[in-house]
Amino acid sequence: MEFHFNPTINNQTITIPPSSRCVHFYAFLLEQNNQLLPEIWISESEEQQQQWRSIRFNQNHPFLWHASLQLNPNNCNYQFTYRLISESSNQITWLGTPSQDGRINRTTTTTTNQLDLLLNACLVQSTHHSITHIQPDIQYHRITFSAQDEIHLDKQLAEIPYELLAFERSKPVWFTPRPLIHLTELSTSLDTVLLVLADPSHNRLAVMFPISTKQQYSTIRSTSTSPLTICTEYSKDIHSPITLVLITGPCSQLSRMMAVASGAANHSPNQSQEYTPRGLGYCTWDSLGPEYKLSQVLTILDSFQAAGIDQTLDRVLLDDGWQDVSGRALAGWDANKTWLDSSSSLASAIQAIRDHHRQAIKFVGVWITITGYWHGLDPESELMRQFQLQKWTLRHHPSSDATPPSPVHWFLPSRAQLRPFWNSYFGYLKSAGVDFVKIDNQAGLDQLLNCESDATEDPSVYKITLLDLLDELIPLHFGQGDPDNKVIHSMAHSPHIWLREYPLVEEGCSSSSSRVENSQKIMRTSDDFFPDLSEPDGHRWHILSNAFMSLVAQGRGFIPDFDMTMSGHEWGGYHACMRAFSSAPIYLTDRRGQHSLPLVEQLAAPLKANPSRRAVVQARDGAGVVLSSCALGQPALDLSSATTPWGLLKVGLAAPYAGGALVGLWNVKQKQGSSEDALSTKAVDILTARDIAEAMLSLSLDDQPKLSTKQAMSPKERPPISLLFVSANPKTLPMIPPSIVWSYSATSR
Repeated sequence: MEFHFNPTINNQTITIPPSSRCVHFYAFLLEQNNQLLPEIWISESEEQQQQWRSIRFNQNHPFLWHASLQLNPNNCNYQFTYRLISESSNQITWLGTPSQDGRINRTTTTTTNQLDLLLNACLVQSTHHSITHIQPDIQYHRITFSAQDEIHLDKQLAEIPYELLAFERSKPVWFTPRPLIHLTELSTSLDTVLLVLADPSHNRLAVMFPISTKQQYSTIRSTSTSPLTICTEYSKDIHSPITLVLITGPCSQLSRMMAVASGAANHSPNQSQEYTPRGLGYCTWDSLGPEYKLSQVLTILDSFQAAGIDQTLDRVLLDDGWQDVSGRALAGWDANKTWLDSSSSLASAIQAIRDHHRQAIKFVGVWITITGYWHGLDPESELMRQFQLQKWTLRHHPSSDATPPSPVHWFLPSRAQLRPFWNSYFGYLKSAGVDFVKIDNQAGLDQLLNCESDATEDPSVYKITLLDLLDELIPLHFGQGDPDNKVIHSMAHSPHIWLREYPLVEEGCSSSSSRVENSQKIMRTSDDFFPDLSEPDGHRWHILSNAFMSLVAQGRGFIPDFDMTMSGHEWGGYHACMRAFSSAPIYLTDRRGQHSLPLVEQLAAPLKANPSRRAVVQARDGAGVVLSSCALGQPALDLSSATTPWGLLKVGLAAPYAGGALVGLWNVKQKQGSSEDALSTKAVDILTARDIAEAMLSLSLDDQPKLSTKQAMSPKERPPISLLFVSANPKTLPMIPPSIVWSYSATSR
């Protein structure tokens, strides 16, 4: 029998704010126990003459125990360990040695705020600093530095015990959440685009990121000079000052603070936009792969109909494989003849999809890349040559293999021909009946190193020109209004896309309004859904990554897209629950005959106006995000760790229209070793009152329930909370029944 305690000992120090009145302890047992009783052995000082006492755990569940320590107002330091008492013999088993005892340190009101040290380290090198108070407890700082390639902040910051969460560019086109326990763990080779630092001793945290502009982009790295270095890459001719944003506030308002970065916290969703019920979509990618034909698409639609799911489908996305290409380069506008089968053109193919089931499919979209195709445009194509193709050399991303990228060149339209090229391409697609596009490999533009055809061409200027041009042309060709019918932005994790700023902050504004327009952009938030993985870890990581990246995506004003899923997959329910927390359209990529009608019926409901059709039930004014209690430092590391059962991914989604929230819990433990360890499939955590309050906190200041904090509410008046439990193994039940989690939330108020 093995107990797992939280907090752990092993010479760990728990730092708590001076306002804390109580510390909670938990013990988890993998197997039911009738012989041993867990106790806390604790002293209120670390002096030689220590006075120790025991605190017994209360067993509220066969596998879960709880105890609490009421703190002495006159004492700030405690030392503790755990022991097990045998009921039959009173024999004591001690956990660890005295040198491994845990410690509790309650800071005093005079203790230096660690975030102040960070702010001071920034200000000492700055040329300008402005501060705006968003709310009484949230401050927005803009710190300006003179132009320089590297800004080395005080290296003594490495000695401060922050809890950290880095959003790192681990792949050329994707950001990845990376929890850290020390600043020196920041990568020396990969860019960190946004960093969250917490000072748990004062219950404060900071969101920190450098701004990118048209002329430059800045990121954070660790260097030999400083663990916190702001690195900037400039365009060829212009070296502008560097701006760093630092937002500080309470730990429980992480999502609100992130939203402040774009001004989203001060803007409610567009209430004038008419709400249109949305069905499920079908995407061809994992379903059919890159080599498929139109006839196979129609066969899959028949398969959906046979399964009774066709009444929920209203859109089709034709992914990679339909285009006219030469090798890996785009050769023409129309679909390739092999893909078309017996159809004569892309237009006739799209009409065939619409007509196949009595016009049930309302929207048809196509996949493209921002460079035309993966390796650009075909220089041998007569159509493409009219756009003055230029030859570009590519840079090598540090996360890639040691060998240079292949090919080492792309052919792209000249900057002067970008508008004619995209007007022609979009115009052709629209005339063929295309309703929306998915644009892939957008962050791949950062690979542009130099233009061999024109040495004066600046890759940064070229990239920004193209990105801004697409923002201008997409609504012109694919319409205004509902973003469903415009574009899905994919493989677009670049500082120039996520962290670029347009106008500066205006006098009296709470923060930059530059990204508010992005509230109409659907943005993929993670690497692909991989249905054929032999191990479960990839499925768990996909959920975790999207929950974390949703935090930044919504903070920058995007609609987070968690990628497609499969209804009939072994992990279908595990993924579908997370997709329901997204506010973007949900796409299935089912293979023929592999469907789950019960799962689809859980995602969708009959339309009142037309009960024969179904629409997806999901929020449209926000998406789920990871809650702060499991987002930083060791708690975030524990989510994936198989060495401890502690740690459930907690995802919150406010329901301001109901004065409540949705809370989802996922077990995202990774396998340990070569076999599926029993511990790695089980997880336990505590859903606290702070978690619930944070989940109810909408990103919009206008959406909060108008309730007095002093007003007592009866049980019937309390805001509704819906709990969703998702097992780490689709063949097993969740580890903890809802009643157990709810009972423990009450003890943590």
